[in-house]
Amino acid sequence: MSKKIPLDEGPFPPLVRVFIAVAIPKPNQELSQQIIAALMNSGAKVSWAKPDALHITLKFLGEIPRDDVPVVRNTLDGVLCNLPNFEIAIEGLGYFPAKGAPRVAWLGIKAGADELARMAAQIDQAVMKLGFAGETRPWQPHITLGRIHSAYRTAELLSLMESTSTAGFELFKADRVIMMRSQLGRGTPIYTNIAVWELQN
Repeated sequence: MSKKIPLDEGPFPPLVRVFIAVAIPKPNQELSQQIIAALMNSGAKVSWAKPDALHITLKFLGEIPRDDVPVVRNTLDGVLCNLPNFEIAIEGLGYFPAKGAPRVAWLGIKAGADELARMAAQIDQAVMKLGFAGETRPWQPHITLGRIHSAYRTAELLSLMESTSTAGFELFKADRVIMMRSQLGRGTPIYTNIAVWELQN
């Protein structure tokens, strides 16, 4: 079963912005920040992620009623609690969409990509039974580094992405899946863990 983490103490909004993800260990967060610092030299207008906010999103649920959080958690208990852990390797830089104006800059996943895709598909199928919309586009595992706001100096950004090395990331074990709450504000989002599923050895 998942480890239940209490929601905020005190008053709490009726809707909670929720997603399911795999976290990134601190050494890889720090190297990601070095890559972000290099890409910032492009001068492009990008909202860059903070190191402790980096993760691999498996399913974005959006804003859901607070009372639905335990329902989702209990449903995913049956999906995630018996899955094995596996290793993940980070490699490469890219952007979405592949055609047209870039909107998201990301780090790619090499080893572990197939396992992540299978897990994401299982989660998608499980929450669809609860009424959530299923994925309509091919799912690609990635770590969002930043969201691009305009075409200003985008060419310089893409050029830097082609020349920036992603060597040095540590191979790490995906040994848990997290349900996270995202709080939006004027700055970067604030993420809070609200459930954790430990994957099996």
